[in-house]
Formats: sequence, structure tokens, C-alpha cells
Amino acid sequence: MSKVQQVATAEGCRKRVSDLKSDNAATHLIDVEILYLLRKGSQTLYSIRRDLSNVFAEDRSFGTIHPHLVKLEEKGLIKGHETHPSENGPYKRPYVITRKGRHAQERQLNSLAKVILKMTA
Repeated sequence: MSKVQQVATAEGCRKRVSDLKSDNAATHLIDVEILYLLRKGSQTLYSIRRDLSNVFAEDRSFGTIHPHLVKLEEKGLIKGHETHPSENGPYKRPYVITRKGRHAQERQLNSLAKVILKMTA
């Protein structure tokens, strides 16, 4: 691959990553993972943290996950439901993915796939 092609490929990858409209790819990836988990059904912050660890082998703190939930809810990609305190502890707010969230996740996965294909070509 010539130097010009390498630069063009690198620029294409940077553009794809910037198209994700996220501060960085790692931040974007957490959002995609959360949306994936919510496609399987309603989840609380606690169950999302557990499943991120079990499914993706990622040990994320509540302080890392919660801002993502807030941002996704503000964008209308997920919806949190108010609940009353459980018998065994504090409020546990269940989140569900919205129709808009499903479409956003599909677009995000397509963008990530293109970036991966460029990087592995």
C-alpha cells in the first residue's frame, strides 16, 4: 500500500470514528453494549453492571455506567421507569430500549463494522 493510500485509509477511519458522534470510540462502545443488553429486556443499573462483566468481560463501576444511562435517556434511546424502594434495598430503576434506541444501535453497529473492516484491511 502506498503512503497516499495509507493516509487516505487512516483519514477514512478517523472520519468513521468521528461519525460516531462520541467523545471517543471507547465511550461509544459502552453505549452500544448497554443498548445491546437492553435489547434482551429491562435492566437496572445493577444488572447492567453485572451483565457487562459477564457478557463483555468488562468490570465497569456504577460511576462509569450511570452517566451513560443518563445520556442515553436524554437522547431518547432508552427510557427509565420510576419504581418504589424494593424490600431488600433502595430504588431500582429499570431501563428499556426505545424504538429510536434500536435504530441508533443498528446504525452504530454498522459504523463500527466499517471502522473495523478498514482497520483490518
